[in-house]
Amino acid sequence: MEKKLGRPAKKEYAPEALIQELLIEPLKENLRGLADTDEESDEYMDIVFSLCTAYERQGYMEGIKVGARLMMELMED
Repeated sequence: MEKKLGRPAKKEYAPEALIQELLIEPLKENLRGLADTDEESDEYMDIVFSLCTAYERQGYMEGIKVGARLMMELMED
């Protein structure tokens, strides 16, 4: 069997895995350094996750509203 020469294959990530590796894990480590206990840092992460979820939900709903307005305008013409 022949060996292929060139660059090694790039490691592919699912978006969730990429977010986990680049964003969530460093944030957890920083919080653990600031908080007195792991439980306290986990509570902070829960707050961060709930805020992010609310923000994403709001953005999603606003996108639907914009799409609906656009469809209404197109139907009027």
